[in-house]
Amino acid sequence: MHRSGARAAIAPLAASPARLSLAGAAVVLAVFLIQYTSGVSPWGHFAPVELSSNIVALAGLVWTLIELRAHWGERRLRAAWAAATIAMAMLAVDGDLDAVLPIERWGPANWAVTEMGLSIVTWLVAAGLLFWAARRFSARGIATPALGLGLGLQAIAQYAGWLSVSQPQTPTGAEVLEYLNDIGELAATLAYLVALLVAEFSPAPARGAAEAAGSAAQTSAPSAARAAAALGHRRAGAEIVSFLARRSDSRRFAAAGIAFPPVYRVAGFSWRERPGEAPWRAPHLAYVFGDADLSGVEEAERAPFARPDPALDDGWVVVRRHASHAAAAGYLAASAELSDENSPPAMVQTATASSRSRARPVPERRSPC
Repeated sequence: MHRSGARAAIAPLAASPARLSLAGAAVVLAVFLIQYTSGVSPWGHFAPVELSSNIVALAGLVWTLIELRAHWGERRLRAAWAAATIAMAMLAVDGDLDAVLPIERWGPANWAVTEMGLSIVTWLVAAGLLFWAARRFSARGIATPALGLGLGLQAIAQYAGWLSVSQPQTPTGAEVLEYLNDIGELAATLAYLVALLVAEFSPAPARGAAEAAGSAAQTSAPSAARAAAALGHRRAGAEIVSFLARRSDSRRFAAAGIAFPPVYRVAGFSWRERPGEAPWRAPHLAYVFGDADLSGVEEAERAPFARPDPALDDGWVVVRRHASHAAAAGYLAASAELSDENSPPAMVQTATASSRSRARPVPERRSPC
């Protein structure tokens, strides 16, 4: 499967979003431990460590620039990552608006209120760009909830910041409100950064991928052509989709040159044995195509696979066929976040078993299902 340069460069770390989240949490925890052991107030002027939202946004800016470079040849993703880059750049300079703009010249009495107002506008515009970008590159998994969490934390932080400059004599005190503003902006930026990371590493939804596949096939982008050349004849047939996505939108799948062969769930028993132990029968559950050989499975019961069974189905089903190399390349160009790679023309895979079909797709002609 095609991988972006950014993803390939940090593949060990990017094996799972959970690993990324744990790594980020470890860094934040280490910073707070250093701050706590210093004995200095976390919001004091001489704190030894200041993990501000600007630093996190700067890290996000670097990441979005990497992604922008990796997806420059794909119009849809280029626009999305460009918007995300602008958003992270705005958040990176938000804390230094007084250095960028002559705010103090606008009046010594209201410069703090003016600065906070500009900060709120900056954050709102950045959040809007991030949500727009997420829709363009079809973020899924925890990406969308992470964006929502970031927006909620941002609203709380900005409200506390506004109170600190407009009503500094509140019972909580301006210093505490400023601290809430700083820590809230930091948490919001971390949530936005997690959303951008997961947007790269999570599988794209089948519907969004199918739409992007049709667009890429029609525009014949250079990146799609390179992907088609890399695929070759033997790899133009299959990729991974989840059980839930298999029948979500058949019309859009058909428009993108994607067809699903019939799949059957097979339940039965098979013999297992170990050296020094008597053979025993073990439950057997697999997903096969209509022409699959069931030798070795006793009391096999074959049933059409119409919908996932939460008690049984816990894997991935690979049942997509493409009408042409261009359709396959377009899908790969739009779905570089798919979590695994399988070269057979069609496959069904679960946590315990996998089966392959014998038919191989023919370029420029849809394979019989």
